[in-house]
Amino acid sequence: MASMLPLNTIKAPSLLGMVRVPTGNAGVNVVVLDRDSKKNQTQVPHALPLERFRQALREAEEQGKLTLQVCESADEVDVSRGLPGGAWCALAWMTNSSEAEKLLRKVPDISWIHSSSAGVNHLLNDYVIDHPVVMTNSKGAYSDSLGEWAIFCCMYFAKKVGRMVRSQQDRKWDYLVVEEIRGKRMVVVGYGDIGWHCGVRARAFGMSVIGVRRRPELSADDGVADRVVGFDDLGAELAEADYVVCALPLTPATDGLFSKRHFAALKPSCVFVNVGRGATVDEEALEEVLRSEQIRGAGLDVFATEPLPSDHPFYGMENVLLSAHCADNTDNYNNMSLNNFLLELDRFNVGEKFQFLVDKKHGY
Repeated sequence: MASMLPLNTIKAPSLLGMVRVPTGNAGVNVVVLDRDSKKNQTQVPHALPLERFRQALREAEEQGKLTLQVCESADEVDVSRGLPGGAWCALAWMTNSSEAEKLLRKVPDISWIHSSSAGVNHLLNDYVIDHPVVMTNSKGAYSDSLGEWAIFCCMYFAKKVGRMVRSQQDRKWDYLVVEEIRGKRMVVVGYGDIGWHCGVRARAFGMSVIGVRRRPELSADDGVADRVVGFDDLGAELAEADYVVCALPLTPATDGLFSKRHFAALKPSCVFVNVGRGATVDEEALEEVLRSEQIRGAGLDVFATEPLPSDHPFYGMENVLLSAHCADNTDNYNNMSLNNFLLELDRFNVGEKFQFLVDKKHGY
């Protein structure tokens, strides 16, 4: 196994107070695309923390070096309000690829778009991909909570929590034999930032960790995984897995990637967990192996269709732990997401390199 990391390896990022004033002569023009911007923000689950946002920009605005427009649609962007000769950038808070394309057509020399989520598939179409605009994302903002949720799923099945709850509701003294997750093997499919955070927590519980990613060399000797392999070795690794965590982004290459043959490779005692994107999994094949008990169970936070229809079989399966794409919806979700943008804006204002760059061609 890799050498054990200290339990305090993961530290909560500090929230940025005020961004630096742009150093260029012309300044910076910031556009926020938020389809919910005109709604009562107390009723919007992922409302932009506008007061904190304005506070972070206050000094730059007061010095006349930054403008801010918060728009429901790109149609509302007023180019004439921008600083003459100023650089343009955008925060895609709650929006889609059609709005992103409209913004690029309206402000063709925009240099940067930031996604408020870690996934960017909802912002990408052929026009956006081919446009020279740089894209960043909120990598890391949700990884801690998703890593915790992956471990929660492991514990849920190892400790037979579903049966415990049912027995309690039936007022039944049910003396169970439960399992440890210590010594078990977690295979993380999509061993990027979220996958790594799952692995860190698995190691803390004494599990072995195998990572699977497109470029395994990027995770060589990361201090967490026992080994990291490419997708050519996925089948062999799945056959030995006790827990499989799918943390894949949704791209053309990963759409439906986890298929019937992959589920067929799993042991009957294996648990499948999805914290990535629902469409990366063949859900009909997953339903089949769950119904026939070819695997022990599944913990699912994401689905190909969301909200999941009320008549979907997953709701009624005792071997499924289901959450409504809310495993990362923590009480500081909005602030953490905004923080990533402010950190990148702070760098943008003074000409420093971005930290959370996206490869638009690959989709993450």
